[in-house]
Amino acid sequence: IYVDDGSSPRSIASQLAGSQNLPFAKTDIVIDAVPTPTEIDHALAQLELMARERGNAVGLATALPATIARIAAWAKNVEGRGFVLVPITMVAVKAKSS
Repeated sequence: IYVDDGSSPRSIASQLAGSQNLPFAKTDIVIDAVPTPTEIDHALAQLELMARERGNAVGLATALPATIARIAAWAKNVEGRGFVLVPITMVAVKAKSS
């Protein structure tokens, strides 16, 4: 599987994944781009909004202690808000080779 972190708007990751016949997913939001509890919570809310609008969304985060704590707190009630957390393999798609 190839997961593009979304950092480059000119990424050719999907084409590369396709040429290697790999499932592909692109990050919609970096959850801890600003690694403060308030900004992480805001990013998680944005992720939910994207998922509600499109049916799924991909978040990427580092293993910083603050990030882990905020995601753990958020994940406890995620199903009550109508969401299901799934592995990245559930949203990755086979890229079409160019």
